[in-house]
Amino acid sequence: MTLAIFIHDSIFYPHRHQMWAPGTPDRRTWEPYLEVFDRLTVAGRLRPTPPPAGASRADRPGVNFVALPDLASPARWLTRMPRAIDTIDALIAPADLIIARTSVLGNLAAFCALRAQKNLLLEVVGCPLGAYWHHGSISGKIYAPLAALQTRALAARAPFVHYVTRHYLQRRYPATGHTLALSDARIASPDRAVLRRRLARIDAGLTSPARVGMIAAYDLHYKGLDVVLNALRLLPERLRPSLHIVGCGEPAPWLARARRLGLGGRLHFEGVLPRHDVFDWLDTLDLYVQPSREDALPRAVVEALSRAVPTLGSSAGGLPELLPDDALHPPGDAESLAGDLRRYLTSPALLRAAATRGVETARKVADPARAAEHHDFLRRAAGLA
Repeated sequence: MTLAIFIHDSIFYPHRHQMWAPGTPDRRTWEPYLEVFDRLTVAGRLRPTPPPAGASRADRPGVNFVALPDLASPARWLTRMPRAIDTIDALIAPADLIIARTSVLGNLAAFCALRAQKNLLLEVVGCPLGAYWHHGSISGKIYAPLAALQTRALAARAPFVHYVTRHYLQRRYPATGHTLALSDARIASPDRAVLRRRLARIDAGLTSPARVGMIAAYDLHYKGLDVVLNALRLLPERLRPSLHIVGCGEPAPWLARARRLGLGGRLHFEGVLPRHDVFDWLDTLDLYVQPSREDALPRAVVEALSRAVPTLGSSAGGLPELLPDDALHPPGDAESLAGDLRRYLTSPALLRAAATRGVETARKVADPARAAEHHDFLRRAAGLA
């Protein structure tokens, strides 16, 4: 019986003998691992409270969950570190492979695996320097360079490294071992009907007001919700779309901000949606925006492209690997984003081209050959090939 251990800062909610998670990871996340290993242990942060509205099931046969100490603050990091190390050491001892996804707990587990000379696969799914620096807190700015140094050291030492970008993360956190460049977005390859419906929607004319959407946790400063609000303020009233946000967080401060900017009634928070509802929600949009100050290869953008939703984004991180130059604005530049919104919302030709291009990009991400490549990479990392 082969066993893999997956370790990350993810938060899970045990409830009525089931495990729930807001957004991702969900039960589909474990599919590539279970196609290689008989059993998977997922270690993260467990919250003994009812799951938030819109949470998705994360449990499935062959997967069990283990609670690790929460280290997500300087005080917890100092006081709980010894217990976290002891727990991780015991957890990884019988494993055929430790899959450490970059995060506080994931990085700690990777160091423990290297010290114990266990098979290690490091998943580099984001840039900690940018994410923590733009988190919006002083502690985030202090921790950002430390997290970046940790990740660079781990990428250089790990025998197997999986990057979710083609180039961006590889340049920032170069590896010396075996590498795989593959998005962690789990999407079905879009069929022709998806694009046909989208083009028909564009030809019928935009809704009034147009519907623009974004998927993000409201409290993550680096996701750039403030940037898109400032951009909407710069648009003439006749072009101002309604902005619909899916994700978790406290909406009240943002709604107050929207009122101060003269956007009252234009901003709508729709909470966390179950994964199967996200794609239906994307189909209701005229345009998707990802105005991040930092992002690796956001799953939400891949999902929007897979539904042929015309998409705009910043030039931060790995977004240029998904979007063309004319759909990108400099991070934090509300004026440039406003110009992009104006161009796209007034040009059916641009919207049609973006929808067609997006589907083609999504098909490359969903290529079945890449899934087989992932399986082979996992087997080699565990010494099973």
